[in-house]
Amino acid sequence: MIGGVEKHVLEISKRLIEKGNKITIVTEWSKDDGGFKGFEEFERIDIYRIPITASERLKKFQIWQWLWKNRKLINEADIVHCHDVFYWYLPFRFLYPRKKVFTTFHGYEGSRPPGGKQILSHKMGGWLSNGNITIGGWHEKWYRVKSDIVSYGAVDK
Repeated sequence: MIGGVEKHVLEISKRLIEKGNKITIVTEWSKDDGGFKGFEEFERIDIYRIPITASERLKKFQIWQWLWKNRKLINEADIVHCHDVFYWYLPFRFLYPRKKVFTTFHGYEGSRPPGGKQILSHKMGGWLSNGNITIGGWHEKWYRVKSDIVSYGAVDK
């Protein structure tokens, strides 16, 4: 099932492609996606799916390992744009200090005020990015991340 972040990324990607950009998406493979496809092209977007077999606590190491093996994707990119999961890119930020990286912070994880770990993760993503976009004006208050651009979501007419 496609959610809000996926719809946002798809629509932004379509518009960037219309302007002559090449888009590559790296995401997790979910069992809900059906049979595993490590790579597919969808609407002129290259999509790489990382097969996750580790627990939630350990999956970041599996993601970092996959990104290391496929670092040519980072090498070839003019810009890296993280959507909510800056920590995926965290070790590569230091390996590629001149690579332009931006982060969009979409949502809120949980039903109570975010804890120190979530706040630190978002603040670190904001500090280590060349710029960020937050979806909704509440992000600065809850996560204490200074927004470069605030968007109030996307609407499909």
